[in-house]
Amino acid sequence: AKNSAAWIEKSMQRQPQAKALHDGAEILLKGNPHIVRFSGGRRGLVSIEEGLINVPGDPAHAERRLRDALKKLALAELTAAAKRYAAQMNVTFSRITVRDQKSRWGSCAASGALSFSWRLILAPPEVLDYVAAHEVAHRREMNHGPKFWRLVLVHCAHAKTATQWLKKHGRDVHRHL
Repeated sequence: AKNSAAWIEKSMQRQPQAKALHDGAEILLKGNPHIVRFSGGRRGLVSIEEGLINVPGDPAHAERRLRDALKKLALAELTAAAKRYAAQMNVTFSRITVRDQKSRWGSCAASGALSFSWRLILAPPEVLDYVAAHEVAHRREMNHGPKFWRLVLVHCAHAKTATQWLKKHGRDVHRHL
């Protein structure tokens, strides 16, 4: 029990501290910093411009509305990337979901279902693209053996730089929202 308590304490210290979302807060979107503006007024669609994310409606619901908009964007981009890689690798998948996964960026079930962290939309596009390639490659190789990595690297030349970005910045991405 004493060892468990020490392990829990150490694990809690490794967890990224959440950044509070407020009007004027800065978050990453596709690897670039964006300022979040709560515009108030009537509800409308969240809009994204160069360096700015506008969240209309009641500020009390702004974080949820922003998260929902980012999940929708992540699903669209991950679906496009997964379809592209599935065609290149001559494989299929059954469905794609986005979730708030804390321990994985993506997963591939034996059933062919792909699941991704919606937070990939916060990372640079090549990182999202790499994770899609990685999970689609599991449709051919359900392991991380040499054949799997060869398949990933043949179709995704930027895999190494993407994994380096995730190792360096991945924890920080979880601080947002």
